Amino acid sequence: MRSGPHACRYVVVVRADQPELAEYLRRRLGADPTVEVVVDRRRTERRRGGAGVAADRRRAERRRAPGAGGGAFDMPLVARRCAGAPHAQRKREESAAMEPDKVNIPRESIDRWVVEGQTLFARLMEESEALRRRAETAERDGDKARHEAAALAREVEELRREVEHLRAQQAEAVETFVRLLNHTDQMLRPVNDLLERLKRGPRRVS
Repeated sequence: MRSGPHACRYVVVVRADQPELAEYLRRRLGADPTVEVVVDRRRTERRRGGAGVAADRRRAERRRAPGAGGGAFDMPLVARRCAGAPHAQRKREESAAMEPDKVNIPRESIDRWVVEGQTLFARLMEESEALRRRAETAERDGDKARHEAAALAREVEELRREVEHLRAQQAEAVETFVRLLNHTDQMLRPVNDLLERLKRGPRRVS
């Protein structure tokens, strides 16, 4: 947790099954010293430690918020004011020094906190939605690239078969030409012998 004059005012807790969202928010909000992004690993750690189902159910219920239709949905992240923030620490010390029935937080402060929280949460949700759209676009591009690669692989395979077929035809043509030359030579051999005898002239009888 950050400390000092720029201690965080908000902590954004991201579900453990959303590591890409957590990394994206760290990159986008890393320059803001008043916001810290953490990953909620309590569910995994408690399950490893043998925690009961009731604890998981209570934790899931705390993460649920009413939706547009009156139902509930499991949010991928939760934005909370840092417990260790200077403003929150000062408020706790002031509250501890006062009687419970005399605690009086100004309505303006509450309204400001609500507006700040809503603004931050809306910004985070917009960035989360933009990240989801980019991920879907990248997935579609990946599917398209895979289909194109498969089509190219089929074309290469067809060309390879055509080359092998042409090579086989060339080998067969060469073999046929050699046989034709041999056959022609055999046919012309008697003619060549006759021409040689004619060149030497008729034999003289002694």
